[in-house]
Amino acid sequence: MDKKILLVEDDLFLRDIYVETLTTEGYSVTSAQDGEEGLAKLTQDTWDLVLLDLVLPKLDGVQILKKAKEAG
Repeated sequence: MDKKILLVEDDLFLRDIYVETLTTEGYSVTSAQDGEEGLAKLTQDTWDLVLLDLVLPKLDGVQILKKAKEAG
């Protein structure tokens, strides 16, 4: 399958569940625990899917989307 997913989620319990479930299904999952880390990973690579929490520390999900759009 080899589809790459970026998961940006600050809740450790939810992040672990998503990573385990998606990895078991054959996806390659990279996670970030806050908005700044998520934005950095988002802009450093290409992703097939981004699962983005809207309420995050440092940068919220809406701010991440705005900054990613501005970056190109």
